[in-house]
Amino acid sequence: METMVKLAIERMNEELEKLKEVVQKQQEEIEELKKTKVVETPEAVPIREDEFINTKDVQKILGVCYNTLRQIVQQGLLKPIRINQRRIRYSKRAVLSYLNAN
Repeated sequence: METMVKLAIERMNEELEKLKEVVQKQQEEIEELKKTKVVETPEAVPIREDEFINTKDVQKILGVCYNTLRQIVQQGLLKPIRINQRRIRYSKRAVLSYLNAN
């Protein structure tokens, strides 16, 4: 019985060492990503350079909710383009400029 406990402890120690190595590799990857300053959107939104995008796409690109986007607009940091009474679009260039500035 005692040898079984020792074997179990040895296996647990081996697993612990493997997990420590994985954590260390992940921390190194995080540091590399911090250095490159890559911005990824939660969901890729395929858009052309000259395209105007709707509110939902802007929310996805910026990673914010509707209310936060409204606050950004009210602060004058992003300027919406009103197509009609209910439709609002944003310039992709303006959104990406805002994203890079913050």
